[in-house]
Amino acid sequence: MLHRDLRALARHVARYVGPVASTALLIWVATTVNERFLIRPEMASFPLLAAVQLVLAGGRESPARLRWLVPLMVAWANMHSLFILGVAAIAAAIGGALVAEDRRSCRRPGAGTARGPRSRGAC
Repeated sequence: MLHRDLRALARHVARYVGPVASTALLIWVATTVNERFLIRPEMASFPLLAAVQLVLAGGRESPARLRWLVPLMVAWANMHSLFILGVAAIAAAIGGALVAEDRRSCRRPGAGTARGPRSRGAC
């Protein structure tokens, strides 16, 4: 695909400049653009982040699914340094679960009173 694009660019540029300038321009474009078409390691981070989020979402119904986080995170940590996004997603899920549990405990009868689980009235 890149080859066809460079060939089309060569034909277009050859109409306006000479063969030496056209060749120099194409070499510059090919070396500049070439890095954008290579497979980069961070490309593995996007599907792994999605997999971590799927495991975390499925872990609400079935906590046994959370065991898949260990091999996912080990593989991700060995692939790319963006594994920290997975750690952040896990931390956010834990924080969200703690906040949800705290809110649930405040809705229970007797919450926030001297007899309830929170005697200071924080609810």
